[in-house]
Amino acid sequence: MHVLELKNVYKHFGGIKAVNNLSFYVKKGEILSIIGPNGAGKTTAFNLISGFYTPDQGSILMNGKEITGLKSYKLSRLGIGRTFQNLRLFKNLTVLENVMVAYLSKHGYGIIDSIFRTKKFTDITKKAKERARQLLDFFNLLSKEHFYAGNLPYGEQRKLELSRALATEPKILLIDEPAAGMNLTEINELMETLRKIRELFEITILLIEHQMELVMNISERIIVMDFGEKIAEGTPQEIKNNPKVIEAYLGEIHSV
Repeated sequence: MHVLELKNVYKHFGGIKAVNNLSFYVKKGEILSIIGPNGAGKTTAFNLISGFYTPDQGSILMNGKEITGLKSYKLSRLGIGRTFQNLRLFKNLTVLENVMVAYLSKHGYGIIDSIFRTKKFTDITKKAKERARQLLDFFNLLSKEHFYAGNLPYGEQRKLELSRALATEPKILLIDEPAAGMNLTEINELMETLRKIRELFEITILLIEHQMELVMNISERIIVMDFGEKIAEGTPQEIKNNPKVIEAYLGEIHSV
């Protein structure tokens, strides 16, 4: 059984076929990348999987169970985590508070607990802080736990975004262009970090990325999209030599 599967999924916006008859599966524990030119439908596919959009047609399954059309908060509780191409940090909260908020979104307490500072409130808040500090330590951000998130350098904000996603305890993590704006040293560090995340947290990773060196070195399989459709699927070597992919990228991938 596949941990995630899309079957004949469509999403159109007026006359724009953002996702058109898209089908693919994801194996438990693998790193699968989705690549394609700008406007190919990659982020729309992520939005459909994570509940920000509802498909016009088709099915999305998680561990064989239908999750099509579920709201994003329900999918988060089922184990689908997400980062975004455009960072969505709470820039006026501290680094520690950002991760705690993410943890509490899944392990929260009620308004009565908050008002009366019940034992449940105290216990969950303590656990949230402990877990947040563990994740910040993993990303070498613990020394900056009291910094405001908006004051971090861009590369560290990317790490914080990943910390927040992991705080929701996902089984499947969707990561949208994590290497955007990074230099070569940061990209190599990111590559190692993603491998560690997969191994230590036992997470399945779906990756959207334009940085081809990262994609080709970290992916077990790659899906290629163009104009909302899947045009190729295979191992990195198969994708590099696929004529349709070379044509869609005007030879860009072939030069990697």
